[in-house]
Amino acid sequence: MFPNAPIHLVFQFVRVYKKCVVVHLAGKSTVITIGGLVVGVVVGSAVENWLHVDIVPFFGIHSPAVVVENYNRKSSKRIFLCDMGNQLKFCTKKRGSSLWSLLQQDILWLIIEHLDFIDCQCVSAVCRNWRSACKNYCTISSFRTPDDQIPWLMSQNSQPNSMVEFYRPLTNKTHKIYLPEIFATLCLYSKDGWLLLRPYANHQLFLLNLFTKDKIDLPKLIVDPKNFISKGTFSTQLKSPNCVIVVANNYNCDKGAIYGWKTGAATWKEYDLSGPPVAYISNIWLTDNLFYYFFSHGTKGVVLDVDLNFLQNILFSKRTHVSYNMTVCENELYAISEDASDVYRFDRSAMDWVTVDSSNLICFYGKMFSDTGAMIREQGRKAHLLLDNLISRGCQKERREGPVIFVYVRMEGEHAYRTTWIKVG
Repeated sequence: MFPNAPIHLVFQFVRVYKKCVVVHLAGKSTVITIGGLVVGVVVGSAVENWLHVDIVPFFGIHSPAVVVENYNRKSSKRIFLCDMGNQLKFCTKKRGSSLWSLLQQDILWLIIEHLDFIDCQCVSAVCRNWRSACKNYCTISSFRTPDDQIPWLMSQNSQPNSMVEFYRPLTNKTHKIYLPEIFATLCLYSKDGWLLLRPYANHQLFLLNLFTKDKIDLPKLIVDPKNFISKGTFSTQLKSPNCVIVVANNYNCDKGAIYGWKTGAATWKEYDLSGPPVAYISNIWLTDNLFYYFFSHGTKGVVLDVDLNFLQNILFSKRTHVSYNMTVCENELYAISEDASDVYRFDRSAMDWVTVDSSNLICFYGKMFSDTGAMIREQGRKAHLLLDNLISRGCQKERREGPVIFVYVRMEGEHAYRTTWIKVG
């Protein structure tokens, strides 16, 4: 007979599935519970020794998946009988391998939905089952794309069907993505992970998302044989391109045209720029359904709507000629003099340039053109760490007369065309 007072029992280091479990129990009811556990362990061990198998719960996850393992000492292999979604599957693999490849697809999806594109690429490279889970996930949803404000450095290979290298300054890592579509193309503009590409051989422009690999073929553009497409831009709606505008002119700058395309259109709309010196456009900007273009002499600009209808001329009080680098930072247009002594921001309400504080600005030079690829504001330890990472990657930094820091990759000849700063956010 047990006394009426509670009985304090402490059972330590009860071995269950070769793991130590410390159990602190009290009361009469616990005696029955512990007794059942002990009997279960003894009986289970006897069954395992008799059948020469291990019955293992699948990672303790609430799932019907159960793995029955049989180890063959002669072949040094393990044979698994898995219940994956009420389907029995036999898997044979060598000793020391992991069971993580047998995770169910719905469990993998719960993990994938918290990862961005780059992490998902790593997941899909683990094994066939995980790669299949990532592929099936794309049929019901899409990966989260990176939204870095710091641009990525894209380096194209000179050989067809080769990997494209992307350096991500935010993580100081380099990723290689198979994108044969961009071979022998020039990137005119980038935004939200989309690239506006122009093949060297023709004017068959297209848009390509470097994360989802979605491709939008634009209508064939009929351009004067003496002209070439020098600049391009596009706007996005819900991170999908909805309007593209490009500029074409000839080497003499005596004739040119602006072409516009909107989602659903079968052809390009043309806006003529006949007559010197109007044909030469130094910079363009598309924002809030308005298209701005600026002339090389720096005293005049023009505003069009996205349908290429003329709205107004702009006369500037401050001269921002062709040597000024124009770029967008935090959805505002900036103009920086070549020596960085003057930094202006375009005031859309006044339609003029205003002087701004240029401290903490880091500019990323583009390909072989004088325009800046991108610009961010960063200060303190983050700025120093970012610059150190860029320098270790082979980039060069330069501070001129003003406080603006310029970052660029020195490339010569044809290599200059194959290195581009890409805006992914």
